[in-house]
Amino acid sequence: MPRWYVVPVLMLLAAGLAFWASARGIGVGPDSVRYLAAAHSIRHGAVLDSTGAPLTHFPPGYPAALALGPPRAVQVLLFAFMVGAVAWGVARMGGGYRAGVLAGLFVLSTQGIAESGAWLWSEPLAIGLAVVGIALLEDAPIRSALAIGGSILTRYAFGAFGLAGVLLVWRQRGWRHALRWGVVAWLPIAVWFVRDRLVAHGVTDRRLGWHPPPWSALRFGPMELGGWIDPRPVYALVAIVIGVGALAALAYLVTRPPTAAVQTLAIGALAYLGCLVLARCVADPAVPFIQRLMAPAGVLIAMAGAIWIAPRRWLVVLAVLVIGVKGYDTIAWAWSASHQVLFLEVPHHSSTAP
Repeated sequence: MPRWYVVPVLMLLAAGLAFWASARGIGVGPDSVRYLAAAHSIRHGAVLDSTGAPLTHFPPGYPAALALGPPRAVQVLLFAFMVGAVAWGVARMGGGYRAGVLAGLFVLSTQGIAESGAWLWSEPLAIGLAVVGIALLEDAPIRSALAIGGSILTRYAFGAFGLAGVLLVWRQRGWRHALRWGVVAWLPIAVWFVRDRLVAHGVTDRRLGWHPPPWSALRFGPMELGGWIDPRPVYALVAIVIGVGALAALAYLVTRPPTAAVQTLAIGALAYLGCLVLARCVADPAVPFIQRLMAPAGVLIAMAGAIWIAPRRWLVVLAVLVIGVKGYDTIAWAWSASHQVLFLEVPHHSSTAP
């Protein structure tokens, strides 16, 4: 039976994959430029966007992490942290280290999430903190709230886990404990919102309204979720079926879970997906239902699936085969990325901030 040492081994594999894929430079997109500008300003005692205005569109957690060192090195370490947190979290929640290995390898072998180790994206830090918070929820609630609070301070959408955490603590311990947990988890982002209001006269740089997504966008969501799970999503219909099946399975696991840990993970995944749709409807009509944004739910699904699969040997064999197929595609992507100038290298002392 694999033991605790599998966690650092998986972290080394994750770091190696991210380092290899970003050999020609770390990936920088429009959001990345704003993260880098904020990180540069943090080193000089401010928190500014790329325009020179106070940063409000994104929370400060990820830019603060980037301010600690060279962007590529920070991203590689954060990606390793996320994969290690998944394996450790599954083991801590009662699945054992065999299940932890399965979950870690599934996440590591998924190209949609592996890419986050080669681009300056906030997912690795936010997902890693959320997984730690969920794993600590039952027996270390204050530390759990601190970790979830950190994830919300990294990605606004991770407020879904703050809401789910309050619900779960209320069910397990009563409303007094739920109130205390909620205060600890939500206080950091509440302070940030007050700061936004004071320095920018607004919160999150978004206007509330009602703009529900069209049917084509809603259909695209399950297809992207299914593509995250499906090792070779060649046919859109297959991916949609898998995605809808995953949603149905999550709903079933909430009402009839095999273990409390699986129920917790299912509630977290559904809460995140629900908040993602709500954000699209009322906060930001430009929110795309793509694999990158589905990744938090996909990680929790992988964790719940690993806990359920691990005691069943024939399913473990099937899971290893799926991981092998997925891993082959991900390694091929990393090899291609490492031999092409696909990324823009940004030095540590970036001057992207005004």
